[in-house]
Amino acid sequence: MAAFVENGLRAPPSIPPLAKGGRQSRGDFYFWKKAGGRHSKRLLPAVALGLLLLIQPTFETVARTPTPAELNYLSEQAKSAFVEFLQLWQEERYFEMYEHGKRQSRAQLTMEEYATRMVELDWVPVGLEPKIPVEIDYQFRTMLYVNVTVLFQHKNYYDLRFPRKQSFLLIWEDNGWRLDLLQMIRSPYYAPIQH
Repeated sequence: MAAFVENGLRAPPSIPPLAKGGRQSRGDFYFWKKAGGRHSKRLLPAVALGLLLLIQPTFETVARTPTPAELNYLSEQAKSAFVEFLQLWQEERYFEMYEHGKRQSRAQLTMEEYATRMVELDWVPVGLEPKIPVEIDYQFRTMLYVNVTVLFQHKNYYDLRFPRKQSFLLIWEDNGWRLDLLQMIRSPYYAPIQH
């Protein structure tokens, strides 16, 4: 200690001087202020990036996958809505079918245009292929595909029938499953196989 007094130093160079009033506490940021906060400016972006990386997986897992019971419930609801729609189509009740259309389809077609175009079709469904089960291709809670084989019959020539495998898009809107009305207009076109 005598050597420090001779050189005019109060404390060894490795020990920082004490703040006014006594001991230096852990909460005293005197050295940070003295250095101009260079370390804190470099440390802040690194800490922020680290926190973002830590919470990022929680953002990805917000949308959970449905349980098997929920998938079964969604499938049964979608099948029921599709069968009801198909029944209306078989009975050629086009104004009621229009109410089961999704918003985008109803915005593109008026009810009268839709009914007129459906009446002009030569083919109507007579049911589903009994040997091929209805499959539900789940995409999201509000969107799925119903994969079916529909039997179409000509309106004037009842002996003309053909099966057609199709996928119908169902969207959950306005508390119900809705179908694409434009797909209904385009679906029964039949091109016979030329021998």
